[in-house]
Amino acid sequence: MSPNLDQILQPPSVRIDSSACTEEEEDSMNDGDCSSNADDAGRSRSPKLPPYGAFKRRSRAAACTGFRPKRIILVRHGESMGNIDEHTYSQIPDWKVPLTGRGHLEARCAGEQIKKIVKKAVFYVSPYRRTVETYEEIAKTIGLDKVVSVRSEPRIREQDFGNFQCPTEMLKCKQERERFGRFFYRFPHGESGADVYDRVTTFLESMKRHWNDPTRGSLREYRPRTRSDVFAGHLRYTDDSDVVIVTHGVTLRIFLMRWFNWTVDLFEETYNPHNCDVVVMVRDDEGHYQLTEDSLNLLGLTDSVLKNASNTMIGMRYNGSGQLCHYQPVTVGGDWECFPESDVGDDYSEDGEDEDDVTSK
Repeated sequence: MSPNLDQILQPPSVRIDSSACTEEEEDSMNDGDCSSNADDAGRSRSPKLPPYGAFKRRSRAAACTGFRPKRIILVRHGESMGNIDEHTYSQIPDWKVPLTGRGHLEARCAGEQIKKIVKKAVFYVSPYRRTVETYEEIAKTIGLDKVVSVRSEPRIREQDFGNFQCPTEMLKCKQERERFGRFFYRFPHGESGADVYDRVTTFLESMKRHWNDPTRGSLREYRPRTRSDVFAGHLRYTDDSDVVIVTHGVTLRIFLMRWFNWTVDLFEETYNPHNCDVVVMVRDDEGHYQLTEDSLNLLGLTDSVLKNASNTMIGMRYNGSGQLCHYQPVTVGGDWECFPESDVGDDYSEDGEDEDDVTSK
């Protein structure tokens, strides 16, 4: 007997013979939730899955209760050859541009700053030469005994501005970008800020999975000793680890935009920190992160900018009962007011880093 259309479209492992189901089960089949997924011939069963919301609740709880470092420190690379002569990019691939002598000195100074505030550090490093060299100077300065582990992370690389970049064409593009908008403008053969935002989003998800890894403490004595060890892909946390991310100016700001759910308008108000400026996010007693006042100033987030933005900045955070609530800042740097979810516009999406609130002092 030739198979009917349902048999053709449905693989044997999940075909269901409705005659083998009871009347109640058949009703549940019509609702898309059949509890009997095998027929009398003993075909393999497909497991009954819980509703999507159950997975969502569990994942939120895991994100809330998992390990979180005391600080997340973001460092822009030191001065590179491209920073002092844009013609460098027309002769050397962007990812191979090295630091200048001044850039090496700046990286050591950044290391001195970090050394004062961290006990142990887990590093994520952009694979570009200038960021790797910056990391190496920082690591030597703080001491390898403080470096728990390191990962080379391509998703926090520089925004792609094209391949070999002609200075004249780049000047035209940057002028056009100012008219179009810095976040959405895509460079020819390159990326827009929105493209960087997408890959930074996946990096954040991976980083938080690293935090929640149940084997996190199994190799507490791991220490990278050589460069080959450092970039072998090992990543371990200890309970006193801070996170240090060595990256690039635009990527650093987009990381913060993604973490704190900044609007595009607020992002446009910020600017890149100087080479080897150290931007610090500190975790409070409730597990939420805030930028330090010095870090806000490095990004151009002055009181007036934040006050203008505060009326439209909506964040999400866990309340004392472990429930995810919408919050809005009453005043910049002040307390947060919880209001019902129905009061938040339908255009608000929960797929961001919504357990982290919008930045405040």
